[in-house]
Amino acid sequence: MKEAVLTPSYDDTLHAKLREATKNLHRRLDHHPLLAPLMQPGLDQRRYGNALLALYGVHAPLEDALAAFFNQRPGKFDYFDYASRSKASALKADLAQLGRPPIPITVPAHAIGSLAESVGVLYPLEGSMLGAQVILRQLQLQTKSGSDLPVRFFSCYGDQAHVHWRSFLAWADIHCPAAQHDVAIAAAQRVFNTIADHLDNTAQHLNG
Repeated sequence: MKEAVLTPSYDDTLHAKLREATKNLHRRLDHHPLLAPLMQPGLDQRRYGNALLALYGVHAPLEDALAAFFNQRPGKFDYFDYASRSKASALKADLAQLGRPPIPITVPAHAIGSLAESVGVLYPLEGSMLGAQVILRQLQLQTKSGSDLPVRFFSCYGDQAHVHWRSFLAWADIHCPAAQHDVAIAAAQRVFNTIADHLDNTAQHLNG
């Protein structure tokens, strides 16, 4: 009797492919000197403001690019309502409370040319809101210890972060077929790399 040959399973879903293709890029962002303090005790308003400045420089141009793309498709079956998920205004309000005006350093905006590309751009933006829940809990501990840090951005999805994430993945699965997965992956990798470069540029500006 032959023994069954076990072969490693491969998850070929879009989400699994995106996660695998960007995991090292994601880790690079999490450990960047501008963002790492968000998960460390003793976070002060200056370092918090620095992180928000960097994040605003990511969200504002990428959200504009998404709006420009989806505003061309109102009423279409593949429309994604990103306007209701916009986070740039929450970041701007948090920065205003900290007395930190946005700086003229942002990620370069790329015009989005397809639904698959929009999936790749949305992936890091929507995924970041899952991490935002973890950061929010850390910030709430800071608040209990007397630190006054505005958290509109990190709390903008409230307790619906996982609901929003699942709905995004469901939409992406429908409108990004397997033949277009590579396009979405390339766009996501580009965005992650662009964000990393932007963080470096922002840190240099703030420390200069």
